[in-house]
Amino acid sequence: LAVVTLESPAHAPAVVRALGAGGVRCIELMLRTPAALDCLSAAVEAAAQLRAEGGPDLCIGAGTVLNETQVDAAVSRGAAFLVAPGYCAPVVARANSLDVPMVPGVCTATEIEAAARAGCRLVKFFPAATFGGPKALAAIGAPYKD
Repeated sequence: LAVVTLESPAHAPAVVRALGAGGVRCIELMLRTPAALDCLSAAVEAAAQLRAEGGPDLCIGAGTVLNETQVDAAVSRGAAFLVAPGYCAPVVARANSLDVPMVPGVCTATEIEAAARAGCRLVKFFPAATFGGPKALAAIGAPYKD
């Protein structure tokens, strides 16, 4: 997974092609700039063009999804998955209602269990360094085999 922040949609085709050529198959485009949604559209379009040319099949998603409005906007722009820095039940519910995978950030067992009960198959340990890094991840993840 490559995590990308773009300032301009004009940069999306070159970034998508370079990542695809480098073996990346999944790109999370962060919604952190004023042009982020336009960049997402351009990245989805560039991935489709690359696929049409016989290139790799790339999965393009949106990151830093903080609310239901962003869920709707990202999905309407072609996001195949969504990532959030934290677990927010209404955001996950909205993604679920659109049948789009949601990956919320978690840092406690309670958040892992809430996300799992809400239908999330994947979670992201975030912010990992702040909460103990690999040792904390190993400890908190040990009970969860799925």
